[in-house]
Amino acid sequence: LSGNIIDLCPVGALTSKPFRYKARAWEMKAHPSIAPHDAIGSNIELHVRQNDVMRVVPRDNESINEAWLSDRDRFSYQGLAHPKRLSEPMIKVEGDWQVVDWQTALETAVKGLQTVINKHGAEEVGGMISPTATLEEAFLFQKWLRGLGVENIDHRLRQQDFSDSPEQYATESWTLADVQDSDAIVLIGSHVRAEQPILAHRIRQAAINGAVISNINFFLTDLLMPVEFEMAVDIKGMLSTLAGIAKVLSSMTNDDDDAWHALYPERTPTAFEQNVAMQLSNAATATLIVGDLANHHPDAAKIRALVQKIAELSGSRCMVMPSANSQAHVFANTLPGKEAKNSLQMWQQ
Repeated sequence: LSGNIIDLCPVGALTSKPFRYKARAWEMKAHPSIAPHDAIGSNIELHVRQNDVMRVVPRDNESINEAWLSDRDRFSYQGLAHPKRLSEPMIKVEGDWQVVDWQTALETAVKGLQTVINKHGAEEVGGMISPTATLEEAFLFQKWLRGLGVENIDHRLRQQDFSDSPEQYATESWTLADVQDSDAIVLIGSHVRAEQPILAHRIRQAAINGAVISNINFFLTDLLMPVEFEMAVDIKGMLSTLAGIAKVLSSMTNDDDDAWHALYPERTPTAFEQNVAMQLSNAATATLIVGDLANHHPDAAKIRALVQKIAELSGSRCMVMPSANSQAHVFANTLPGKEAKNSLQMWQQ
């Protein structure tokens, strides 16, 4: 979030190096937009001169990013004019790339795919799209491939465990203000400052206001906020720690779910597990946040299931964080059809 110091400087002495001396404010037109790099949906303005994006600044929205903006959303516009970025459609003719018009490029793409489908079948073709793509791009992508009979479609490019889906946990309505108002927050498998900088800012505000922050991760980093309980674990340690917390809460609530009891560790819960369980049990509004590191782990489904059980036992809010624009991709159905291959199966085969 360091780029926000540009906006905070009261006399304009601290400026944006990529934008410095490039344009005057009155030469540009402001176009409202949405930040593309995370699931927060930060409000931004594109300042444009003669169809060139000159800079990106935050657009005030108190319910989302307030007046802040992550560095990647502030400075990534430079990629639009990068010299290595393709600016015209190209196709390969006799081994060499040639610039062509869009109609020729699109017809070539369709013919190429149709040739493969005719020869090997549609089941041997797969389509993968970045979760940072827009809702409109996602819809058109799957519509095009399904029009050719292709059902191997996926946007979950880094997911390794498909025995459940992160989207099935996104059933509760919550806002960033809800996070900031929490009096207890537990981060599970999340490098939150890198994954969701605006969310990290809200968690920090909660910590400053007295919320107890706990961090269970595969490695420890400086969260730049007060952290009460913190532990680095491997995957077995993650599952064991979460199960231990659930075991403590189960004994406190007299939970009689035998199926879950069989999964709890046959040991006395550690002091760390007891402290986190007590933190959640005593909180008026507690929040559990499952981050990217957990969601992209080979045992992600087990982690999510245990966190969901902890939330149920403690009356906490469970947030399984989506990545980039993945929630819109669910709406657009960039997901494999019935009995089709997911992204991991496509990579392996």
